[in-house]
Amino acid sequence: MTPSAKTLEAMYLMLCQIKPFKSWNLPNTACINFVVTDEEDSYGTYVFDDDIHIITISKAKCSHFETILKTLAHEMIHMKRYKHKAWDQHDATFRRYAKSVADEFGFDPLEL
Repeated sequence: MTPSAKTLEAMYLMLCQIKPFKSWNLPNTACINFVVTDEEDSYGTYVFDDDIHIITISKAKCSHFETILKTLAHEMIHMKRYKHKAWDQHDATFRRYAKSVADEFGFDPLEL
């Protein structure tokens, strides 16, 4: 599977309908730029810049549905925290959110 911006948007909309994401009050897709790159140094990134949320997924690293889904979920956890100074950290708060996602989806929390 090769991700596209439209695929990422559709997956984001799907995840937003499932707990725990549905209670997180995440931004509307109109406020998000979904970007696909060929970068080989990370699976994905999240950045909040000039009132725009940017979720980037690497097609070089993510070519399977499950990998794309887990990477997108990971970046959505960062997005939930964008108003906090530690939005980019993988601290105890991030790990707590990751565990709630993992518990719902049957993932290993260490994979998020």
